[in-house]
Amino acid sequence: MPDMGTETRNMQRDAVEQLRQDLALRFEDVEGGAWDGIAVLTRKAMDETFALFEPTPPSAHVAAVVTPATLFVDAACPLCGHVVLAAVQLHARLTAEGSARQVQVKGKSAPVGHVCGQTVLAVGPDEVGTEPFDIDDLTGTTEADDDDSGDADASLDAVSEPDDEPCPWPDCVKPAGHSGQHRKR
Repeated sequence: MPDMGTETRNMQRDAVEQLRQDLALRFEDVEGGAWDGIAVLTRKAMDETFALFEPTPPSAHVAAVVTPATLFVDAACPLCGHVVLAAVQLHARLTAEGSARQVQVKGKSAPVGHVCGQTVLAVGPDEVGTEPFDIDDLTGTTEADDDDSGDADASLDAVSEPDDEPCPWPDCVKPAGHSGQHRKR
């Protein structure tokens, strides 16, 4: 595999040669006057030719890679608009028909799981709004444990008792607000 410096120089040389060829096609012969019969290149023709060689400005929608390559793409769901990270693998493919040969770039991507409307939570220490926590934050004491009133039943009184009302469904013997199927007498 050639080093990137040699490859870049070859690409630059090819670009200059292509520019020379394109400019040569745009020369116009001057008719009459002191410049009669001399081929000239107009400013308009130069601007049009150089416009073809202007590099594409950097963008989140444009990438330049060398195959084989793996790209990580923020793929927006066409329905809900939320973005999922998808890996795309690119490789070059050569097709030959008779003496004609063509190189084509093919991409492959595996499906990525997504639930419409579901926002991915930020992870990692650099994410804004995230704070590290200690395991004691999850297993430590509660406010009720810190209560010095000494009345252990005080916290139980705060829990409401379920209603003893029967279920309004005809012939159901379960209490009102039950879960699951109704049970007949």
